[in-house]
Amino acid sequence: MRFHIACFSPLEGKSYLEEVIGDLVEIEGMPENSCAVHALVNKGPEEPFYAVSHIESGHRVAGGDSIDLAILQARETVAWMLATHPTKEIHSSTARAVEKRRQLDVRPIIPQPQPSARR
Repeated sequence: MRFHIACFSPLEGKSYLEEVIGDLVEIEGMPENSCAVHALVNKGPEEPFYAVSHIESGHRVAGGDSIDLAILQARETVAWMLATHPTKEIHSSTARAVEKRRQLDVRPIIPQPQPSARR
């Protein structure tokens, strides 16, 4: 499935949306079909290769250097959040993130230049 994740550009000093392709992941405590695992686009050197993101808000739940690790980290993060924060606080925070996402611009996909064929 295609969806947008929230990203931040340090050069521009602003957030934007980036399109990614991911697969739905079921995480206990989260609504059905609310999260997906995907490769990270435009990742920095210290960032993981994969992430699980909340589809509606575009925010990263967790990341890992493999798909399985990203999913495991996301499940642990959600379990910790549910155990340590009131449900009302979690829903309120998610609603704010969704509203903030609606205000972001979608960054257009810029095609990468193709190497010219040598003859």
